[in-house]
Amino acid sequence: MKISVIVVSYNEAGYLAECLDSCLRNLRAFPKPGDCEIIIGDDGSNDGSQKIIRAYQEKYPDLIRSFVMERNITGNFVPSFRVSNLIKRAIGLSRGQYLQIISGDDLLLGEDKLARAAAFLDGNPGYASCHSDFKMFWDDGKEVAAIGNGHDFSPEILWCYVYKHISCYVFRREVSENLLEHFCDDDGMYFSCFLTGKTKHVGGVDFGYRQRATGIMGSLNQTTNWLTHTLLSEDALRTGRYRSATYARMCVPILVLFRERNTLNQTEKGRFLSAQSRIVTSQILEYDAMPLFGKLRFLAFLACLVWWKVFYKVRFTIEKITR
Repeated sequence: MKISVIVVSYNEAGYLAECLDSCLRNLRAFPKPGDCEIIIGDDGSNDGSQKIIRAYQEKYPDLIRSFVMERNITGNFVPSFRVSNLIKRAIGLSRGQYLQIISGDDLLLGEDKLARAAAFLDGNPGYASCHSDFKMFWDDGKEVAAIGNGHDFSPEILWCYVYKHISCYVFRREVSENLLEHFCDDDGMYFSCFLTGKTKHVGGVDFGYRQRATGIMGSLNQTTNWLTHTLLSEDALRTGRYRSATYARMCVPILVLFRERNTLNQTEKGRFLSAQSRIVTSQILEYDAMPLFGKLRFLAFLACLVWWKVFYKVRFTIEKITR
């Protein structure tokens, strides 16, 4: 099978049909029976999303498969961990040589994103993935082009400085062999793309990223977002790859959390530290109780993060001009 589209769904009944229709339009470029599929992973929706999924599955039984994850959630769950587990399960069920991931409220724009990506990967076996550009859009009609559109940045810059949504990427199945321990929902997945091999910008604004406050990640408070970014970076550091870029990526979240360390409530602390011991996050929370030498060592670490952040800001500027 050539390509599998993985759709992640949770309480997106108002948008899901539009998302699936955009995927189906793109899959018309693969008319050969058995050459493509859609795997829908629903995270226990209770808003009618599952009814929509069943309707599409009945209409396209040879093309669409789905599953539902039970929502047996405890108070300390981390949203990204749960979404990542859903994606891992969907990848395990998929059969495509190439994979595309999209949330149930987002859109593939146009009709040839998947065809162009598959053609590139067919012709360039040395590349693990390719990516295009995206725009953000709101239900009121507002649209904003993403920063960095039109540039073929290096993996280091894509990882630490220019956000490129995972739905911009189409990647080889081999990427699933290099998944991070906890994160493969967005940034973690394209980090896995970089671990697997080269990536290439193939142009075109062909992904629409819907902005809404009630989405899975949009509903999180800012502190939770900073903690999530920090935990993701710690997972990335364990691979031993792209370390300096990961330090640059960690800089702002770590500095903010350090500044606000005494305002974190017990729920936030427990949510992010109960799953597994985290070295950097733990040191932030323990800083005030450290001996003087420990404090000086941690402050030196913060200075290192700032240095790498400045370094990659300069590199970003150079790449934007030269690439």
